[in-house]
Amino acid sequence: MFVQGLSFEAFEKFDKIFQLDKTETNHSYALKLKLGVEACRANIVKEIRSVFDVYGIAVDYRHLSLISDFITFNGDYRAFNRIGMEESNSPFLKMSYETTMKYLI
Repeated sequence: MFVQGLSFEAFEKFDKIFQLDKTETNHSYALKLKLGVEACRANIVKEIRSVFDVYGIAVDYRHLSLISDFITFNGDYRAFNRIGMEESNSPFLKMSYETTMKYLI
């Protein structure tokens, strides 16, 4: 059964109808708020893998795990783009994402 929306509390009211242990979402941040950062991290891996699987691209779990670890490293959820990279202390990590000249000069 597929439903639309984010209200986990609405599903919990009807635990006889829905199998709450099989509930899935693609909204990782909402999952983090409900179940914690480790559930969020696992969900990020699952969602990225599902995107690649559609195109028949095999990506090693360890690579996806590194991405999800970076996104949830500080116990919260941060963007995996140049804005998220600017928060890092490593100049090499900052240079590796579209803004190399900004950090070399």
